[in-house]
Amino acid sequence: MQHLPAETASTKVTITDWPASIQRISTEACTDWPGMAGAQPVDGYMAAGRIWLVWPEALLSLPPEGGSDYLTLLALFISSAGSNASAGSNASAGHSAETECWKPPEGIIDSEGFWCSSLLSPGELVRISPFTGQTDSRPWPLSDSSVLYPSRDGAFIALSGNRVLLIERNKNSGAKPRPRLLFRQHNPVSHAAASREAALFAWMEAGVPTVSILDCEGSREPLNLALSPETAIHSMGFSGRDVVCGAPGQILIVAASPNTRNGSKNSSPIKRFAHPLIPGTWFKVSGAEGRLLIYSPATGQAALIQEKAPSADTSISPGAFRQLLADHAMEAGAYLENSGSRTVAESFYSWALNLVRAERARNPFSEAWPLLEEELTVKRTSIRKSRISSEVTE
Repeated sequence: MQHLPAETASTKVTITDWPASIQRISTEACTDWPGMAGAQPVDGYMAAGRIWLVWPEALLSLPPEGGSDYLTLLALFISSAGSNASAGSNASAGHSAETECWKPPEGIIDSEGFWCSSLLSPGELVRISPFTGQTDSRPWPLSDSSVLYPSRDGAFIALSGNRVLLIERNKNSGAKPRPRLLFRQHNPVSHAAASREAALFAWMEAGVPTVSILDCEGSREPLNLALSPETAIHSMGFSGRDVVCGAPGQILIVAASPNTRNGSKNSSPIKRFAHPLIPGTWFKVSGAEGRLLIYSPATGQAALIQEKAPSADTSISPGAFRQLLADHAMEAGAYLENSGSRTVAESFYSWALNLVRAERARNPFSEAWPLLEEELTVKRTSIRKSRISSEVTE
């Protein structure tokens, strides 16, 4: 194990190797998935306990353990079906047509698992559930030029000019939240990140090999940790309370606060993980619960790093779409019904039926598709009859 000491005026930093495993997330099987044909991911990160890969026309939401589940199918339906998927919930809530047609890259998943964007409707932050399509919007106090970083409890930290601002969710949906000034940063920022799990924000100034970490609930003065000038940091993220810095071929995990002994700062350990699968060019990094996701915009590739013994599997895959549809269509529909989104459930059953019929046409001798088609038809018919009966009664 290698130890590389470096010192600042207040804190001694020690770098040690971090034993972990890395698996490439294979998306080759997604070429025939709805909304993904002929394209590759344009973004990737971890949020709300799941892996999110963003296509121009669809969201891929994966459990961190690998594979796919019914939430994968629902996020694909809501995002790739666009306005049709959420029209029912939006219409009932009185939202404009602007919020009914959204593109996944125009927003980001917050700490509570909602897709959020301040670009769809001027002066508003639109929040859409990627699993039910339910939408709400709230007044938004900042201009579109502000850079937003999702923080915990649905809040955002923003870089607006030279100000670091905290915008918390207002319980009164009609009131515009008042940004709280956390810090004034007088020099240009090259990298920044906020934790979705803790009230922490970190950044690096352009050309300065120092990580500044601000406790948004504590001291107004950030903790500054110096890195080796030879370490070419080109991205930054968070995993819980730890800052994760991306560098060519490696990541550095920086503890958010140094150890203390007798009231004085003693040392702040930095863990390092290097591997050939980590890109040598710029990549994004984010994480939660002992897992890190790295995503390379240049290649559209993503990889999962986990704090455990190296795995024999070098890649994980969401699998074939037809298998996802066969295994989870009924479970996904039941989730929508149980969540009270019966109008969206009806749309989902229609969407799934079209896909099942296409699979049945391609595989006429398969016994699975006729059975699933019948089950989906029964569910859709039941909801449709209930809806028509309710409309007649009214």
